[in-house]
Amino acid sequence: MKKVGALPRNESIKATVKLLGCFVLFTLVYVAIGIVVGERWGPWAGVGASVGAPVCGYAAVRLAERVMRIGGVVAGARVLRQRRAVLTTVKDHRHAVVDAAARVLGGRPLS
Repeated sequence: MKKVGALPRNESIKATVKLLGCFVLFTLVYVAIGIVVGERWGPWAGVGASVGAPVCGYAAVRLAERVMRIGGVVAGARVLRQRRAVLTTVKDHRHAVVDAAARVLGGRPLS
């Protein structure tokens, strides 16, 4: 899609071309999957495969995002364990910033 998106000279059209290209190509892939599966195992299996393919893609993207998020949490926990002595200082500085912000806002509590 990067190559297809690079074709238009107008910058505002590039994203539209990429979106339409993805829509067309994904639709063709899902139809092809449905036809291949339908020829091998019957029409209902083909319909199920063409409907299930985007669902599987969605599930794969969600899983990948979750794994990346979990990796970030693990890395954060590792840093926290390694620098536990600094945590008290960071908390004190945070409280000082919150108190200063509350004074600037006229004493209203921050939520």
